[in-house]
Amino acid sequence: MLRGGVAAGLLLLGLGLTSRSAEALPAFAQQTGQPCTACHIGGFGPQLTPEGRAFKIGGYTQAGGEGFAAHVPLAVTIQSSFTNTNVAQPQPPANDFGTNNNVAIDQISVFLAGRITDYAGAFVQTTWSGIAHAFRLDNTDLRLTTPVSVGDSELQVGLSLNNGPTVQDAYNSTFVWMFPFIASSLAPTPTAKPLLSGGLVGNALGLTAYAWYDRRLYLEAGGYGTYGPSLLSATGTALGPGSTATIAPYVRAAYEWNWNAQSAHVGALLLSGDINPATSAFAADGSRGRNRYTDYELDGGYQFLGDGTYIVTSDANFVHETQILNAAFNTGAASQSGNALN
Repeated sequence: MLRGGVAAGLLLLGLGLTSRSAEALPAFAQQTGQPCTACHIGGFGPQLTPEGRAFKIGGYTQAGGEGFAAHVPLAVTIQSSFTNTNVAQPQPPANDFGTNNNVAIDQISVFLAGRITDYAGAFVQTTWSGIAHAFRLDNTDLRLTTPVSVGDSELQVGLSLNNGPTVQDAYNSTFVWMFPFIASSLAPTPTAKPLLSGGLVGNALGLTAYAWYDRRLYLEAGGYGTYGPSLLSATGTALGPGSTATIAPYVRAAYEWNWNAQSAHVGALLLSGDINPATSAFAADGSRGRNRYTDYELDGGYQFLGDGTYIVTSDANFVHETQILNAAFNTGAASQSGNALN
């Protein structure tokens, strides 16, 4: 059993001409001319403040910075870890590592992130893994967006082209950006996970349309399809539970309140996919049936920001997944054709 897995050493380096304290993604701070505490809880990522959510939903387009550095959309992060388990693992978790007490450079990421035009922006992360010794295309979100006046209120509408469900989400209670923000790549993890927790992240392409009314009501809908073999190879990624047989629908709704340096939100999310398993040659083409996963998520969060001296955040996430495992059952990989996961 895992007693402790310590991931530490998050180092953020800005490729600019000036330095700022407590920076999350320095390229964004340079671009906007704002300290990272404006957008990030405590000044470090990935938790977003209300202003951070507005910046992301607004397509990373906010300007305001001055000088050459404000136009250089580059940043670098380095993440290292020391992993100790109470009992040594039966075998090394990866090549070139032992069964316990492993020190690793988990990843080095280069970000191309920032404003393109008044209506377009990007967040592109390319990561070298010190575990797999390979590069991959990591979290990526390309946006087109514009504000629209609706009476006395503003409606922000846009499109997001991204590489996994919730990569584009601006709330701190969805899987890609939720606590724990970094973790050891060498520690054992649970094998039972809903599709929403990452099965289509990094190996799928999604297009979603969204609307954000009066900085309160957020609605989004779209779909995802997994990469083909060539794109998997080009991006250095692999399939999760398998390949999507049809477009996997994604629907997101959230409502937030902001008052007296405090913020709260509640939300819901739906992701459903028909999957051809990647692990069985007999089922990979769907000829022995498919596995269908449908995830229903409820989430919420509260932030007390005050004047920045003391900060409190709390987030909650519950997912119910229904599983129709025809392919897994027909090939002997599952003992029953249906299941559920909470």
